[in-house]
Amino acid sequence: ATISLYLGTITATAPSLLPLVLLPALCGFLFVQVERFPYQKVVIMNVPSSELLEYGMQIIYDTIRERKSQLDEQKQKRKVRLQGDAIALMSEFKQSLLLPDGIPSGSSGIKLSYVRTFVKSSDGMKTERPLQGVQLNGAHQLVFTIDLLVSEHHPNGEWVSVDVEMWYEESTLTVAVLGRKRRHITVTGPDVSGRFYEAAALIKETMMDLLTDDRLN
Repeated sequence: ATISLYLGTITATAPSLLPLVLLPALCGFLFVQVERFPYQKVVIMNVPSSELLEYGMQIIYDTIRERKSQLDEQKQKRKVRLQGDAIALMSEFKQSLLLPDGIPSGSSGIKLSYVRTFVKSSDGMKTERPLQGVQLNGAHQLVFTIDLLVSEHHPNGEWVSVDVEMWYEESTLTVAVLGRKRRHITVTGPDVSGRFYEAAALIKETMMDLLTDDRLN
């Protein structure tokens, strides 16, 4: 017996449109039933292949549970990998800044740090968090905010902030930096010192741009 899934009805108002409607059927993917003009109503049903149906019949509850465990393991590995990449990026960024020695303080004496990282909630609220505590979003990306102290003439200091997104497409790592505009760079090469030199440079360039106002020239 043939098992079909009803996908919907398409109405073509002219016979010239029928080839476009029937093309998937000619490719062997769909079963199409055409009712006569004037409305040229086309009923479309997806016909699963016999191989797909055979595979589905072999699936049991434990099979689905095992697939879920595999998916969770893949997500965990991706998270740990991206967290390690983010930590390496921050290390490169800090080293390239040649930060002063000592611990900075705000005008009220509050101890500060030169660089800090945050995550943002859906409503834009920032929560300070170390990179090893940042979780992946629904697109399997590591998204966080970098704050750099630019002045101590304020009780809590003054900061310039950029958002960073990191993700893998197959084995290629991409780092996107969001300032006035969104720019990204592809990170290649082995996991060695200097791997994130260009990404760190992009972050610093973005911060400089955010601290530039052409209206004051």
